[in-house]
Amino acid sequence: RDQLFQIGATLGFDSRDVWGNPHEGWFNEIEVVKTAGALGGDGDFWTAHLDVRRFQPAGATHTLVLASLLSLQSGAVGRSIPEYLDFHLGGANSIRGYQLEELGRGLYGKNQWIGTAEYRFPVMASKEYSLLGLRADLGLAGALFADAGLAWSRDRDFTLARTRMGYGLGLRLLMPAVDMARCDVGFDRDGNWRLYLAVFSKLEAQGFRLR
Repeated sequence: RDQLFQIGATLGFDSRDVWGNPHEGWFNEIEVVKTAGALGGDGDFWTAHLDVRRFQPAGATHTLVLASLLSLQSGAVGRSIPEYLDFHLGGANSIRGYQLEELGRGLYGKNQWIGTAEYRFPVMASKEYSLLGLRADLGLAGALFADAGLAWSRDRDFTLARTRMGYGLGLRLLMPAVDMARCDVGFDRDGNWRLYLAVFSKLEAQGFRLR
């Protein structure tokens, strides 16, 4: 069991037209966190996240989404940074086309960069449904996507050759509370495919360290 004492600050800018499935605007956020070993905790390192997202209209109802997440940590994994707080890539919320247990064995480290491009389009417009007295707005959307990413600890491992890419397509059930439920089919560079089922927007979930 570890005890981690943390203090941090976040600065953000949000001009999205809506919170769930935005069509236009920016979401930019910088977060800096200090895990303080001086307070008696088991870790002693800095963490910084830079999250940049652009939602660009592509016609009246289609949207192009471009996003980048950069996470940097000071210290050494296994000493000042607990081993479970490094980043392993792969899975539904980092580089789709690869499984975590497959790609994460070799592509991991205390730092990460994940880039995402999605072309979103409506399949069924959102409208109110009622079931057993409960009412909710539900809709269905499709997406074409491409992901790229890299995780590293040593500067020499921050290279283009270690970057991995995946691409694919999927459906999103637009719903309250969790924004969307996703069903994605991703392909790796060799053309192998994987199926992913997840909740929350991929851009939100990757910031939660969900894979």
